[in-house]
Amino acid sequence: MEAGHRWERSGSPDAAALYFERAVRVAASMPQPDVRLAEARFELGDALRRQAHFERAQKELRASLDALEPLRDQHPDLHARTLDAIGYCQLASGDAEAAAGTLARALKLRVEELDPEDAATAETLVNLAEAHHRIGEDEQALDLLVEATYIYTSLGEQYRIRLATVHDNMGRIYRGLGRFEESERLHRRAIELARRVQERDNPNVAIFERSLANLYMLTGHEAEAEVLYRDSLAILERTLGSEHYETQASRTMLERNFPDEPES
Repeated sequence: MEAGHRWERSGSPDAAALYFERAVRVAASMPQPDVRLAEARFELGDALRRQAHFERAQKELRASLDALEPLRDQHPDLHARTLDAIGYCQLASGDAEAAAGTLARALKLRVEELDPEDAATAETLVNLAEAHHRIGEDEQALDLLVEATYIYTSLGEQYRIRLATVHDNMGRIYRGLGRFEESERLHRRAIELARRVQERDNPNVAIFERSLANLYMLTGHEAEAEVLYRDSLAILERTLGSEHYETQASRTMLERNFPDEPES
């Protein structure tokens, strides 16, 4: 499967998907059950997920689970990764309740059969927290994010950006709960961590600045918010391009809150 991943890394996601489609056909021609069919369908589904083709991705990922069913006790990592990917697709498609159930299954696998304190477990915790947040279960979400924070902190500096993302997510939840001081502290911490990784032209800094700006708009600090929105947009235009969804999100917030004055 490495050739397909090389296509993805080279910026050719469509070529990667085609490669994995061929891998599925080859694996399907072999006597079954064979874990290679489950692996090929997972790789195809995950490639489609990364391209935001969530409906097609879920179809392939569920086919991967079906192919894995007779062998899943022997391959808990593939089982967990497939559930994680399905849960992500469900979240991205707006089905947070289904995502919560799927990701809870993935977390159970990771805690009981794999490594409860590795980066993959932390990522499952983060996505499960997002699902709980979207269905209004903020206390459960915060508990999960605290667990993820502990894991990322213990894994060292290479996970600093992931730790910053967890802080940003917690800041958003506290903002929704009206706990503004805690929210501001967490958003500022996220920006600080991201800047330690890359000071200039860091899209993560821009995304976290937008979160802090949203808080400032809510608490009546419009001048500070405008500065952050403008900086966020400028960084994202330079690093991700004007059409990227993160760039569009910052542009939308700036234009919504600070529309240009009409010419006289």
